[in-house]
Amino acid sequence: METISNQQDRVSNDQLIDMKFITADSGMGDKWFYRLMSEGRFPRPIKLGRLSRWLARDYYAWKDTQILNSAEEFKKRQQEALKRAEAKRSKHQNHAMGVA
Repeated sequence: METISNQQDRVSNDQLIDMKFITADSGMGDKWFYRLMSEGRFPRPIKLGRLSRWLARDYYAWKDTQILNSAEEFKKRQQEALKRAEAKRSKHQNHAMGVA
């Protein structure tokens, strides 16, 4: 999968990253990520003793998927809104012309 952001802004795909990195990069809190993990919607960490780490590639793949899904959902909603506006406009034009 192609990455969304500039490749130069990212750490190496093979690098291990921690939750501090993930929360700083995403702007979301750690509790949110742990809830996603419990729901199977975010990659599980690699455990190194008591430490939890993620492969950067797994995090970036998840992040890119979220961005793509969000963009697709936005386009879908935008198209639906345009269809509703066109239907409303057509209804008003028909009403103004005396068509029932």
